[in-house]
Amino acid sequence: MLKLRCFLKLIFHDLAWELRLILAALVLPARHRDILKALRSNGAVVVPGYYSEDEMQVIEASCNQALDEAVDMPITKGKLIRMEGSIRLQHLDKRKPLLRRFARDAYLVFLNFIFEGKLSWPSVMYGVTHDGTYEHPAVPGKASARFGGHYHVDQWRHQLKGLTPLDDVVLENGPLAYIPGTSGIHWKRFDNYLAKFREAFVGKGAADGAALTYNSNPLDKEYFDELVKRKGVQYATCKRGDLVLFDTRNLHYATELTAGRRRIVWMYF
Repeated sequence: MLKLRCFLKLIFHDLAWELRLILAALVLPARHRDILKALRSNGAVVVPGYYSEDEMQVIEASCNQALDEAVDMPITKGKLIRMEGSIRLQHLDKRKPLLRRFARDAYLVFLNFIFEGKLSWPSVMYGVTHDGTYEHPAVPGKASARFGGHYHVDQWRHQLKGLTPLDDVVLENGPLAYIPGTSGIHWKRFDNYLAKFREAFVGKGAADGAALTYNSNPLDKEYFDELVKRKGVQYATCKRGDLVLFDTRNLHYATELTAGRRRIVWMYF
């Protein structure tokens, strides 16, 4: 029964999603159409210089304050997760008014309304990963493992996620990697969708270790290799103040940081 529910939900969700994007393309100005078109066909888009340097300084100050407060904070589900050389501070919109105001950007809420068909505020997360050269007591050590280090999807459905870097993100400090054009329904990945569907509607999530790497339901290697050969891999390199938007049902993963640091503010709709 659960498989049938998932199958039907996938079909109706994607039909509604396609319809919303087609209608939006008919009425929206070119800039908005281009962003939605890139999300639909590629799975991700970089919007250069979305935030001004003044805005970035305000965002950075709030993130630094949150990091200082996390020095003695224990790992807490829904609030903080930590590995050597890495930390993620979750749901900062509930604790930091300036980050909450930053996340409730009218344009992003509007885009998400088209993308997901509902009005919602995003949750804000701040992540830091470094090679041992970033000295802060909340993030000791040197990164070796990666959050989200395996190809994965976040949801069974199309879901919009945004990120803006506090530091320029280049290949050396671990950009988001994704296989373009894999957000549509691929029936060979039905078990992946079903696992995410079960988490959403039944509440049976992945084990703790798998949850950190998002590898609770890995892809068949032969299928994965064929996808990479056919579609290639793209990297969301970006500059401080850029906005990266991507569909979390598109296959993606965090690449390895080999030098420097990576500080990113995430928005989860």
